[in-house]
Amino acid sequence: MPRPFQLTAATVILLATHAAQAAIYRVGSDAACTHATIQAAIDSAAASGGADEIRIRTGIYPDTALQISGEPQALHLIGGFPSCADAAPEPNAVSTLQGSSGHAVVTIQASPAVTLERLVLADADNGYDGGGIYFSATAGQLTLVDAVAASNHANSGGGIFMANSDGAADPGALRLVLRGRSGLYGNVAANGGGGVYCIRATIRVEDRTEISNNSALVGDGGGIAAHDCRVEVGSRGNANPALWLNQAPDGHGGALYLHGQAASAAIYPVGASAPTRLHLNRARRGGAIAAGGGARVDVHQGWIGQNRATAEGGAIWLAEGDAAGVDTRFAMHDSLEGAPSGAVACAPDEDCNRMQANLVLDGIGNPGSGAALAIVAATPGAASGSAHARFEGTRIDDSTGYSLVTQAGSDSHIVFDGALIVDNDLSGQLAVGVSPSNSLGIVASTVAANALGSGSTVLFGPIACSVDTEARGTRVERSIVWQPGHALLTTFGGTPQPDCYRHLVGNDFSGLPASPERVAADPQFLSTTLRDYRLDAYSPALDFAPAHPADATRDGGPRVFDIAGYGNRFGPQDLGAYEYAPDDLIFAHGFD
Repeated sequence: MPRPFQLTAATVILLATHAAQAAIYRVGSDAACTHATIQAAIDSAAASGGADEIRIRTGIYPDTALQISGEPQALHLIGGFPSCADAAPEPNAVSTLQGSSGHAVVTIQASPAVTLERLVLADADNGYDGGGIYFSATAGQLTLVDAVAASNHANSGGGIFMANSDGAADPGALRLVLRGRSGLYGNVAANGGGGVYCIRATIRVEDRTEISNNSALVGDGGGIAAHDCRVEVGSRGNANPALWLNQAPDGHGGALYLHGQAASAAIYPVGASAPTRLHLNRARRGGAIAAGGGARVDVHQGWIGQNRATAEGGAIWLAEGDAAGVDTRFAMHDSLEGAPSGAVACAPDEDCNRMQANLVLDGIGNPGSGAALAIVAATPGAASGSAHARFEGTRIDDSTGYSLVTQAGSDSHIVFDGALIVDNDLSGQLAVGVSPSNSLGIVASTVAANALGSGSTVLFGPIACSVDTEARGTRVERSIVWQPGHALLTTFGGTPQPDCYRHLVGNDFSGLPASPERVAADPQFLSTTLRDYRLDAYSPALDFAPAHPADATRDGGPRVFDIAGYGNRFGPQDLGAYEYAPDDLIFAHGFD
C-alpha cells in the first residue's frame, strides 16, 4: 500500500498550502476595518502563517514603534487608503507613522520579506541605532516603494540602520531596495550614516529615489555609511540628483562612505541623457565619496559635481588598504561593462562621465589638496595595501583647490586614460605625488586651460617610472599638455627618466632632452573660448603616435582613425582625449 500513502501525504501538503493563503487586514476606525492599530494587524499577520497584506487608512499615527519579528512569510504594509472599505489607495496619498523617543518607527527582525509602501516614517528620536527603521536578520529583503523616512534622529542610521547579525554572511543575503519615488530626507545620525548605516548587507537605490539633506554629525557617510556592504545606485532622483545635499562635516564621505574588503558601490545611469548624479554633498574628507579598507567604487557614466571637502578630496577621498595585499579602488568608466542590471547607456553628452566644479576649501577659504581626488595612507608610516584610481574618458573641469589630485599614500596609483582635464582653478599644481612608490599615468588625455599657481609646474612626482605599466613613477604618453607659462614637471630625487614622457604635444618640456617625440607647439583646439577641446584639421597632434586601440576617448568614439593624406609622424593615432573622425575633418575645413 505504499503508493496510496504517498498520494495521501501529497494531498495533505497541498491542503495545508491552501490553508495558508494570503490574508488582508485593514487598519483604521471605520466599520470595515479589521484592526484599530497597525501593531495589532502585524500580530495577527504573524499568526496567520501566510503572506499577508496590511492596508492602512490615510492619516497620522502618533507615537509609532512597530515591531515586526518572526513573520514567517511576506508582509506588505500599504498606506494611503481613504477608508477600510476601499480596494485601492488614493492617488498620491500616504499614511504617516510618526515616531517617538527611544525607538525606531519600525523594527524588523528575522522576517524574510517586508514591503513598506506609501508610508512616511518620521520624527523618531532614538538614542540607539535606527531612527526610521531598524532592520536586523541573517537573510531577507526590506523593500520601500514610494515610501519616505524623514526627520528622524538616531545614534547610527538616522533614516535606516541595517545589519546582518551573521558576521560571516555574504552581503547579498540581506537586502534593502528603495524604488519608485522613495526617499530619505533630513535624517540625522549622531555618528555614522545620516541616511543609511549598513553592515554586511546590500542596498539598491532605483527609479526616482532620492537620498537628500541627511547628516552624520561626527561620523562618516552623510547619505550612506557602508561597512562591508554592497551599494547599487541607479536613480534619476525625483526632481534632483540621487544623492545630494548630504553632509558629514567632521567625517568622511558626504554622500557615501565605504569601508572593508566586501564593500563595493556601483553608480550607473538608468536613462539616456540622465546620468546618476552626486551633487552638493559635503564632508571634511571626500565631499562626495570616501572609501578605504579595500572597498571598491565603480561610477559608470555618472556625474559628480559641486561637492565640497574642507580638508582634502573635494569629490573623492581614498585610503589605501589597511593590510598588505588589500587594495582600495575607484574608477569612472566610459562604458557600462560590469554595471548592474537595469543600466542604460548615457547618451553622448558632456554631463555623462564627468566630474565638475568640486572644491576643497576650508572654512575661511584656504584651498586644500585634491579638488577631484585625494589618496592617503591607511595608517601613516605603517605597512599597508594600496589604492588605485582610474578615469576613462572622464571630463574633469571647473574644480577648485590647491591641487586637482594628490597622492600622500606610500603605494597609490592614478591613471587618466582618454580624460579631458580642463578649466580647473588651482593655486598649486595639477597633480602631486609625494612618494617614490606612487604612480601617475596620463595616457591619451588632454590637459589644458587650467589655472595653476604662479611658477608652478603642471606635475610634481618621482623621477622614474615603469614604462608601459601603471606601477611606479610619473608617465605621460600620447597626450596633449597645453599650459602656457608652466613647464610639464618637477621631480624629486634627480633628473626625470625621458622614456616616461613619449609622444606629446605641449608648451614646455624643459628638464627633458630634446626629442622628436615631444613637440612644443600649439595643439590648435577647435575653440577654447567655447571650451571645445577637439582638434582642428591643422593640429600637429593628428596622426602622431603608434596605434593603441585600447586607449579610451572622451566622446566614446573609437581609436584609431588614420586620416587619408596626412603623414603619420610615429603612427596613426591622434594625441589627446579625442580621436579625429571623418565628420570632424569635413566641418573643420568649412564644409556645411
